[in-house]
Amino acid sequence: MLTRKVEPLTGQTVPASSSQLKLRVDYADSQKHIWAVEALCTLVVASYTEDQYGVVQKSFCTILNSLLDLLRAVEATLPTRPTFTGVGGVGVNVHPPSRTFFASIHPLQLTLVSTLQSGIYQIICTFRDHLHNFTLTPENQQRLTPFLNFWE
Repeated sequence: MLTRKVEPLTGQTVPASSSQLKLRVDYADSQKHIWAVEALCTLVVASYTEDQYGVVQKSFCTILNSLLDLLRAVEATLPTRPTFTGVGGVGVNVHPPSRTFFASIHPLQLTLVSTLQSGIYQIICTFRDHLHNFTLTPENQQRLTPFLNFWE
């Protein structure tokens, strides 16, 4: 039942918090989305050598914008860890993440982010020399910069 959880130390069943329940409901079907993202990215990458007529490339902007929009949306739901700006403006974690930090993240949420990042990298590496021919939204151009510099 989604409204209960087992306490790890005592083994007792206790009501789940509303945020945990919402997280479970939101990511209940994520595995299907993860497979869809993997398939889409694989097809886009394969189209570079296999698509003689450039059918996929006609939708390239829409596909890449959609993947980046989804990545930004999922990242917006992730809790932020406390950081401070170190030397040179590089963010450094002050403390290791607590149990509550990881308890507030659904495992498929992280898998979805990882799958999106991996797929975007595959596309970027394949189409790197031709990216200047495609138009992305300003937000997505900014979000794509870490991928182009291999910082993500």
